[in-house]
Amino acid sequence: MRWILAALATAIGVGGWAFAVFVMLGADDIESELTAARAEQSTLSDEVAVFREIHGRYQDVAANLEVMNEHLGDRSKVLIDLELKIDDARAELERLRTEAKKYGELLPSAPQRYLSTTRAKIRAGSSTNSKQIAIVSEGVPISVYEMAEGGTWYKVGLTGYIYHELLKPGP
Repeated sequence: MRWILAALATAIGVGGWAFAVFVMLGADDIESELTAARAEQSTLSDEVAVFREIHGRYQDVAANLEVMNEHLGDRSKVLIDLELKIDDARAELERLRTEAKKYGELLPSAPQRYLSTTRAKIRAGSSTNSKQIAIVSEGVPISVYEMAEGGTWYKVGLTGYIYHELLKPGP
């Protein structure tokens, strides 16, 4: 680079020598500044690459969070729907209790808990001639809603009956 500056100074004459000396003295500073700028540019390029990698990861995380929020939103809707159905069922039960009171029949507030004393058949009616609808093993908890007519069969579940001697009070 000095050689080029010296040739330039010769071409412009004696007055140019002062300029050439000035430029030559500044050339070392310019070269060192240029080297420092290139090093800084390399460092900045590395930092930009790291930033781009971090930004890409951030975008991936943001996308995953969005998908998770959509799933949670769907589950929240399901839970809200279930809660509304439970509330509707409770309201209907209360309505039925009120209706039953009008006729002097009080529905139990909660079923009684019993345990089967042996392997037992649950039947569709309160008779051994009724169709068998299920079998329960010994020690199975059973919810009893009421005593059937005649006092020897318990009504269990919505449509089942079990002989009273096959149950004992449970927890």
